[in-house]
Amino acid sequence: MNSLPVWAPILNALMMLFKNMDTVVLLLSGGASSRYWPLPHKMLMSYLGISFIDHQIRLLQQMGLTNIIVVGRPEINHALGKTHVTKILQKGSGQAAAVLSAQKLISDKSVLILNATDVINVKLIKKVLGKAVKNRNLLVGRKVSQYFPGGYFELDRTRVVAIHEKPGEGNEPSQYTRLVCDYFANGFLLINAIKNVTTEKDDLYETAVTRLIKSGEIFEMIEYQDEWVPVKYPWDTLSLMQHYLLQIGRSRAAKTVKIHRTAQISGKVFLGQNVRVLEYAKLVGPLWVGDNTIIGNHTMVRASHIGANCVIGFNSDVTRSYLGDNVWLHSNYIGDSVVASGVSFGSGTVLANLRLDEQNVYSWVNDERVSTHLDKLGAMIGENTHIGVNVSVMPGIKIGKNSVVGAGAVVDRNLPDSTACFVKQTLDVKTNNRQVGPDRNKFKQKI
Repeated sequence: MNSLPVWAPILNALMMLFKNMDTVVLLLSGGASSRYWPLPHKMLMSYLGISFIDHQIRLLQQMGLTNIIVVGRPEINHALGKTHVTKILQKGSGQAAAVLSAQKLISDKSVLILNATDVINVKLIKKVLGKAVKNRNLLVGRKVSQYFPGGYFELDRTRVVAIHEKPGEGNEPSQYTRLVCDYFANGFLLINAIKNVTTEKDDLYETAVTRLIKSGEIFEMIEYQDEWVPVKYPWDTLSLMQHYLLQIGRSRAAKTVKIHRTAQISGKVFLGQNVRVLEYAKLVGPLWVGDNTIIGNHTMVRASHIGANCVIGFNSDVTRSYLGDNVWLHSNYIGDSVVASGVSFGSGTVLANLRLDEQNVYSWVNDERVSTHLDKLGAMIGENTHIGVNVSVMPGIKIGKNSVVGAGAVVDRNLPDSTACFVKQTLDVKTNNRQVGPDRNKFKQKI
């Protein structure tokens, strides 16, 4: 049997590239990120030294896709700077508004619409573009075993009959929820459909697609069961962190790193410029430590993402957690938590990560009690918040930015931005009439 020539894969890749040169990639990042409170905008969070939105753009560019339009908010477009993408300010809210914001650039082309807040395997994008043909539109579905608050497909085998946005648990038309990886052979038809439908719910885009289906447009579903990391809530940061930590190919330490001979390092660990690892510290990968961070004496840091200019002080334990830049610890336990930049903790403060009944942790989001589907989850803390000594923060609690929590508090509820939280206590102060002798030898004998 004759083998393919060595240049065949290169030729196939080039054929796919030329085939999709007219395809515009519409990367949607215009959401307000309100459910992500108390953290900064999800697209601006940094992983491995690069913002989330930059990671997504680079991934597309590495595939050879060059005609990329980012539809975003002002702060996101500003952060992108001079990257080689087209930046459009989103006018209005929702996916339909994002498409209309870019209508002049996509009306005469085929368009691939991606949600910037979803991490998917590049193989899926290649598969979609590989199946793209004239007059055929493609949507991606994922089979789920539990309800997900998104769009669901009504199907006739692999043909999409309709999309039902957030039908509610028990009302799903199928087990397939829609991932935002939509290919439209004709951008003009999508724009026209959006302009000519109305709805009282937040499903204008889905209603427009259903209108196209009923008008005779063919939409085929591609099933996808590989990696999918949707970033909607603040605790999703931990899943995204894990995704990027697994990309650390090997342990690396900058030449300016100083590691004490008693420190222990295992697994894949990245140490940035001027990092100092002091006596008897233990680092367990996968682990990322940013520039100028100090890992103090007798500390344990494992499976975490530590930003730049942090101080992980004496006797602290950081486990499966994300820390932004300039976070200061001193004898703390930080478990399965997300801590934004500029946060400091007094000695003895603990972010608890496990309920006493060991059930899934719930968290309040916009007055709704939401299951995180995690049995271990600590706290989520906004920027520039300062927490005093011996504070206990309960699992799943969120503390807003620019807040202060006084010593000894047990925080069992969310605290809004710019909150001052102090414990009120009563001290019984009186004269001491009991004296203890200075001889303690009998206790020494029991040591």
